[in-house]
Amino acid sequence: PGEEVAQSPALTSYRPDGSGEALSRLDWLPRLRPDTELVMFSSFDRTGSFNDGFTGAYSCLRHHRGHCVLAEYGGPGVIQRIYFTHAEEHRDGILPKGPGRLLIYLDGAEEPALDVSVDEFFSGKLEGFPSPLAQGTEGGAFVSYVPISFSRGFRVEVDTDDVRFYQINVALLPPGSAVEPFRHPPDAHRRRTLERAVALWRAPQARAIPAASQAEVISREVALGPGEEQAFELPVGPAMLRGVWLEGDGARSPRGQISLRWDDATAPAVDLPLRSFFGTVVGGHPYGSLLAGVTAKERYNLFPAPYRQAARLLLRAPASEPLVVRLRFAVQRLHGAPLGLGYLHARTSSSKPAAGGVAHPFLRRLSAGHYVGTVVAIAGASGIPPYWLEGDERFFVDGQLVAHGTGHEEYFNAGWYSTKDRLDGPFEGPLAGVTLFDDDGRAHRTGAYRWHLADPIPYREGIVAELEHGPLGFFPADYESAAFFYDVEP
Repeated sequence: PGEEVAQSPALTSYRPDGSGEALSRLDWLPRLRPDTELVMFSSFDRTGSFNDGFTGAYSCLRHHRGHCVLAEYGGPGVIQRIYFTHAEEHRDGILPKGPGRLLIYLDGAEEPALDVSVDEFFSGKLEGFPSPLAQGTEGGAFVSYVPISFSRGFRVEVDTDDVRFYQINVALLPPGSAVEPFRHPPDAHRRRTLERAVALWRAPQARAIPAASQAEVISREVALGPGEEQAFELPVGPAMLRGVWLEGDGARSPRGQISLRWDDATAPAVDLPLRSFFGTVVGGHPYGSLLAGVTAKERYNLFPAPYRQAARLLLRAPASEPLVVRLRFAVQRLHGAPLGLGYLHARTSSSKPAAGGVAHPFLRRLSAGHYVGTVVAIAGASGIPPYWLEGDERFFVDGQLVAHGTGHEEYFNAGWYSTKDRLDGPFEGPLAGVTLFDDDGRAHRTGAYRWHLADPIPYREGIVAELEHGPLGFFPADYESAAFFYDVEP
């Protein structure tokens, strides 16, 4: 269980079908999504202030028979993520008026396809919604990545007229698209698919590159003096880089740089500080996620990276100290040209300090591809709560706003920062977590990661991904981030 079931990654583009198979297929992540759109429904404040759920003013699209409608759409697609946080800061409970029911209607049916208590939905014990695919997080929120497909539309309701903080991410498909019908309880095939995902998510690093992939693992000793660099040519393609590891004393807190160049490109597609490449920040705690992590012995990055002919990996030591590590990387041969796969890219961005009312940019790009990950580090004034976390994430695709979140910590599957038993310290999850949350007397520091394995954000012409600094922008803070994405260009 948990191992990928095919020996070679699919070489064609991808359309979500609701089967859930993509949750256990890291090698599918590069597959381009040219006819898929992502849209988020959320409780964000439509006036641009920060009432993103505190009063529930924007938490219902409309009311239906005394119920609050959270999201609805007519046409085919897949619900990919459902997120709630506690309704109140110091009192447990997702709904302000106490326990309630979540109802999901599909394809115009009068009866709900799912009618379950909100608490049970995220308990990890509901059949078809196992932990960790659906669970409460240590950061004070609740999230489900179990796909719910529909052919002619959907509606999500709760049986109350009062809701607070929520987000629902949905992949929209072209008319007439075939999707695997959602059924509850699941049939045997669906159960086996979810079991593979559960096995992978519970032991991400150990099972991410199974023997079935037949990946070649190459190991090199690296000893660089201050400012020196060393390049490594990867095996001739078509192939896919399946993982990069650093081991040794120098891997515990590396301060160097890594770059990756694909095919005939004249500039690297990935060019990151080592800490960002492995999903952490200065001072960050060890963690293990599906796509990157830091252990006592090594750091790893498992973003699959296909190329057609050639690939080059380069390590550079910082100017002030040597870099001595053992580098390992795994390369999987592909049977055929990866015409439907995008190239892995990663970019850094900094705002020091961020200006009040001006968003920090994760990524601005004119091309086609899909956005798959964010690492961010923020440092603000010591001695006060990190009010700069009130800013929302926003994604503009092809000139249109498709996703507007409800606050920094919600984007990372957390809630209620600086509150006991909420986001009051580091926590890790398979797709999102916080690696640093403290006040060292000089600054209040936050570091976090979010991987869009289950809900990539496709773009055809361009994308702007950003994080508001504000609306309480009069609290200064420094931002650093790294954005991971797949693109048609090398």
